[in-house]
Amino acid sequence: DLDKIVRYWDLAATEPKKGKDPDFTAGVLLGMKDGIFYVMDVQHDRLSPKGTQDLVLQTALMDGRDIPVRMMQDPAQAGKSQIDQYARHVLRGFNFAGEKLTGDKATRAAPASAAAESGNIMIRWIHSVVDITICVKGSSGQLSAAQGGLTAPLLRRWKQGRKKN
Repeated sequence: DLDKIVRYWDLAATEPKKGKDPDFTAGVLLGMKDGIFYVMDVQHDRLSPKGTQDLVLQTALMDGRDIPVRMMQDPAQAGKSQIDQYARHVLRGFNFAGEKLTGDKATRAAPASAAAESGNIMIRWIHSVVDITICVKGSSGQLSAAQGGLTAPLLRRWKQGRKKN
């Protein structure tokens, strides 16, 4: 059993079209035990805004209401409105919160990079080999969702509050 689990989302909302290569919406389910992070599931797709909301809701229902859901909050009014929409309509009744982005991508990726380099990230269960490749090499959506989950306050609080033996 894991000590903490969180589903972390990086949203996009554009379907692929001929000549277009839009970003993926990605949600990574991460857990932690004894300082090791486990990537347990990756959901990703290129969908319309409504399709993205449906994916987030269906994934939350699959994970269960006891699993916290976190999402990157883009800056300014649009990000606030999006988080409000998800909190009041899409994920009502779930433990959901937006997280404001701070620093550039390289700075935000540093904790995840350090954890990976020290062997503290494990792929516990993933739908397919394609998901593993995307998560490890991948597109910015999957990587942003993974790094967001690894640095989510929910997991940071647990790690900081852990007793040292």
